[in-house]
Amino acid sequence: MPQIVFFGFFLFLLSSDRASVHLGAGNLKYAYFFLPLLWTWHPKAMLQIAISVTKKTPPILLIGIVPLILSVAFSFNRFQSLVWCGWLIFNLFTLISVFSFLKVNQFTSSRIRDSALIGLFLIAAVGLFQYVCIYFFDFLILSPQHHRGFYRINGLAWEPSFFNIFSFLLLPLVLAFSEWRKWERSILFGLTYALFNSTSKAGWLLFIALGAILFIYRRDIFLKKFLKFLVPISLMFAILPTPPSGSSNLPGFKKLALFAKDAELTGNSPSSERLSGKERLDNVLTGIKVFKKYPLLGVGPRGYGKYTAVQFGADFPGNSTPVNMNIWVELLNENGLIFVTFLCILLVFYLRSTVLISKNAILSGAWVSLILYYGISGQFSQNILLTLVFAVWGIYLYAQELETTR
Repeated sequence: MPQIVFFGFFLFLLSSDRASVHLGAGNLKYAYFFLPLLWTWHPKAMLQIAISVTKKTPPILLIGIVPLILSVAFSFNRFQSLVWCGWLIFNLFTLISVFSFLKVNQFTSSRIRDSALIGLFLIAAVGLFQYVCIYFFDFLILSPQHHRGFYRINGLAWEPSFFNIFSFLLLPLVLAFSEWRKWERSILFGLTYALFNSTSKAGWLLFIALGAILFIYRRDIFLKKFLKFLVPISLMFAILPTPPSGSSNLPGFKKLALFAKDAELTGNSPSSERLSGKERLDNVLTGIKVFKKYPLLGVGPRGYGKYTAVQFGADFPGNSTPVNMNIWVELLNENGLIFVTFLCILLVFYLRSTVLISKNAILSGAWVSLILYYGISGQFSQNILLTLVFAVWGIYLYAQELETTR
């Protein structure tokens, strides 16, 4: 079915920051240009579905527009705030497009799983190709970060943390099924090795959280796929040494221990060592200070940059200029408490039902993906408007209409 392959490639492109075209001050992913192609299969039928979905939108959702409009009106950077709103509209269009595409092409749970598996295969293939080029041929590609003597695998993502965030948005869609799909073990084997060599703390936390959620809600999947497969191969990768590249030739577990030092929050390490844990904590605490200064409406969507340039020094003299490194702190200091409260109510409303988790495999997988993103990945992401997240929302809402599958 060509739609399966196309949708899988589309999901892969949404995870590919570097597969983009540079326009003005930013980059546009190739995936954004592929989005209209979703509408080429059955455009009239998709349009009817999209209109129907839009009409069924609960009017209460419109309440969230009010604090957003006020936040934009009082923003420190109205132009960038309007751009942010434009991206929000685009991502909502992506959600509706994915929902309509899946419905009009009558995707089953297994077909969605196959598309996600194709996306993960491509993500893993690029990551492994980068790894081989760097560590076997001393050829640097895709601008890897060099930290503590190692090159960190990032694939087509901008950085290792997003390489993991994107992967864990698709991984639960595959793991949610009790049976093994053909080539699934091989693809997950390669993906896990690539993620392991990204040495991202986000990946470690996502892996642990995924296991905890599966243990609670899907004990069968936890035992069959997580405990008996993913955990053993991860331990194996911890024993394998990294091929020598320069001075780098350590077993995996020693490399992890070396990178774990980045999580230190005390700041007692040498100044030459960049401690991402300390840096993130400082930025979070400063972001909270900004939120307390502008609690209701924030400084405006994407207004944080201009705020720190023109007003932060006056509000907080002596403090170092921060950056947003957490979507929740970003939402609080940019959009304000009113909008964030509405968003949290919305998330609880749509993700509250754990009864559904055991009934439908792809629904449970999408649910886990979203829980991991808003609960874990968001602590390492600087962007609440990741288009792949909205695509997963489209899958999640569509899956609610499917029959019970395991």
